[in-house]
Formats: sequence, C-alpha cells, structure tokens
Amino acid sequence: MTIHLTDSAHLTDSTPTRRTLLLGTGLLTTALATGLATAPAQAATTLKRGSRGNAVRALQNDLNDLKYWCGTPDGTFGALTEQAVYAL
Repeated sequence: MTIHLTDSAHLTDSTPTRRTLLLGTGLLTTALATGLATAPAQAATTLKRGSRGNAVRALQNDLNDLKYWCGTPDGTFGALTEQAVYAL
C-alpha cells in the first residue's frame, strides 16, 4: 500500500472509496481523494508501511477525523494505519 500526499491536501469527508481510487493504479493520491488537481511541478510525499514522520501523523489525524480508527497518531505507518487506509 502506497499513499501520495501533497503538502496542501488532506483527506476530506468527500473521499471516494478505496476501490475507486486504487482500481488499476495501486496508488492513492490525496489529490484524487479530495478532487484537487495538482500541478505537475508539485512534489508529492509517498507514504507506505514503515514510513515515519509528520506526513504520516497528518494522515493518521485525517483518518481518525473521518472515523477510520488507526490508533493514536504516532507518526509511524504501521499495521493499524494500513488497515485504516484499506478501509477507505
């Protein structure tokens, strides 16, 4: 499971289903999830199991805000965060 996040985009209540986003691509982009277009020059942060840092903590906070339980946001993309992303 790999997630691409841009600095300015976060998951919102209008997030499409995981199936819609991952079908045929294998990737979830926050820009797609929120319907925002990203400029080609804008770099995205790639998150996957084992990733650590503030971007992961922001993802965990967003998932918890959307009621996808992934435990206490700790900045580590582990099994609970992965399970919450799959639940999208």
